[in-house]
Amino acid sequence: MADVWLRMVLTVLTQITKCGDGKDTSFWKDHWVGEMPLMTKYPRLFAAEEEEDCSVADRFQHQRFNWKWRGENLRGRLEEQKICLEEDLQNIRLTAAKDKWHIPDAPNSEFTVSWFRQMAWSLESFPTQLPDIWSSWIPKRKIILAWRVLRRRVPVKSTLADMGVDMHDLLCPLCSSHVEDVEHTFIKCSWAESLWTRISQWWNIPTPNFESILGIFEWIDKCRETELKKEIMKTTIIANINLIWDHRNGVIFDKKESSIDLAFVRLQDEVTFWIESRSFKYRIDKSFWFSSPFKACKM
Repeated sequence: MADVWLRMVLTVLTQITKCGDGKDTSFWKDHWVGEMPLMTKYPRLFAAEEEEDCSVADRFQHQRFNWKWRGENLRGRLEEQKICLEEDLQNIRLTAAKDKWHIPDAPNSEFTVSWFRQMAWSLESFPTQLPDIWSSWIPKRKIILAWRVLRRRVPVKSTLADMGVDMHDLLCPLCSSHVEDVEHTFIKCSWAESLWTRISQWWNIPTPNFESILGIFEWIDKCRETELKKEIMKTTIIANINLIWDHRNGVIFDKKESSIDLAFVRLQDEVTFWIESRSFKYRIDKSFWFSSPFKACKM
C-alpha cells in the first residue's frame, strides 16, 4: 500500500506545472513551460545564470526579458541558445493572478479529491513489475530519484538528445569515455563503479556484476537474508544513487569534483543518519558499524 501512495504522489509531481504571475514559480527549476524544466533543456544557459533560484517574474518584467548572466554578455553557442530560449517563451504572458497548480490529466486541469481517489484506484489495480523501493528509513525525495532512475526518467545527455535538446556532446561528464545514458551514469562509469566496489567491501561481500539499477534491487529481493540486512542494503543503494546524481550535477553546473574517499564517507554518514533518525526499532553500534554494518544494527 505504501508503494501505491508513493506512485500517486509521483504521478502528481510529474504532471504538475505552474502558471500565473510567476512570483512563486522557479524560472529554471520548475516545469512551467514546454516538456521539461528549462535547466534541463538549456543546461549551459542555466550554468551561466547569475541567480539560479530566480522566479519567472524575475526574468519577465513588463513583458520583457530581464536576463542576468555571470560575467560578460553571452557569446557564440550560448547566444544562439538564448535566442532559442526566447523563441520558446515568445508566447508567454504573465497575469495578475497568483501561480497555481495545473494538472493536465485532471478534469479542468485542477486538483480535486475525487480525481486523486480515482487515480489511487487505478494505480492500486495496475500491476507493477518494478521492485518495491519504499522504506520509512529513507526520505521520500531520495526515493523519488531512485524511482525515476528505475524508469529511466532522469535527464542524462542521451535522453535529452533523444528529446531534441541541443547538446554540445553526449559524453559522460565524470569519465568522458562513454555516451552518458542511465546505465552508464549509475553503474558502469568508473566513478560509479568505484563507489559500488567500496560498498561491497563495506558489506564484506564479493562485488556483484550488475547491468542496471533494477538488477541490484532484484538481487536484493532474491537474497536469502534477513529483512534487516535487506533494509540496510536498500537504504545504502538509494543513498548511493542520490550521491552519484548529486556529484554528476555538481561537476556539470558547479564545476565541483569529489574524491571517491570523500564521497564514500559522505555515503556512510548519510546512511547512518537516516537509520538513527528515522528507524525507531533499531540502533547502531558505532564501535563496528564501519567494519561490519549488518552486525552493528540491532534492536
